[in-house]
Amino acid sequence: MERFYLSTEAQGMFYRLMIEGSLDQSEAEKVLNEALVLGRMRNVSLDEDLFLELVIAVKDQDSAQGKYSSYSDQIHLIC
Repeated sequence: MERFYLSTEAQGMFYRLMIEGSLDQSEAEKVLNEALVLGRMRNVSLDEDLFLELVIAVKDQDSAQGKYSSYSDQIHLIC
């Protein structure tokens, strides 16, 4: 289902983040869930830029809840 609502570039970014260890399983599930909800609401595939914004939002939310986020240190690897 995520293949329909994520562009090829966004899918590549997701797999790259997982391989790098930038997203743990919980964060990955949250990001994919948000992407699917947003994609279904808009009936479009999310592009890489919007997917990155979702990743940042999930990371920020987890950081605000006391979970350390190393993503901000690695953002330059993705862009």
